[in-house]
Amino acid sequence: IAAHGGIVDKDKTRFNPESVVTRAEFLKMLMTMYSQSTGKKLAECKTDRTAFVDVNKGDWFCSYAKTAYDLGIAQGTKDSKGKLRLNPNKILTRGEAAVWLNNYFVTITGNTYKVPR
Repeated sequence: IAAHGGIVDKDKTRFNPESVVTRAEFLKMLMTMYSQSTGKKLAECKTDRTAFVDVNKGDWFCSYAKTAYDLGIAQGTKDSKGKLRLNPNKILTRGEAAVWLNNYFVTITGNTYKVPR
């Protein structure tokens, strides 16, 4: 993943396995892996908004978030107004990583089983 730009060291001076990963950063890793393993391009963000109200066309993670949503890998959460949010800058939990990894492998393998939410 690192060889293809999916992981970039935040301070560019050392590897820090103890650092946190945001939801957007994890989607970048997953979608880079998806693109490299399938040869498919990531979705383009052509409009100002995506399915997520907190992901905009100009955001560095927009194509990763849109691709993950389109593939059913990341579905986001609804806020108090019923709007779908990715919460891209939120620190990723192990549970979220597990669900997204499962959904990723379901997508890649074609297996129809998904973890109930």
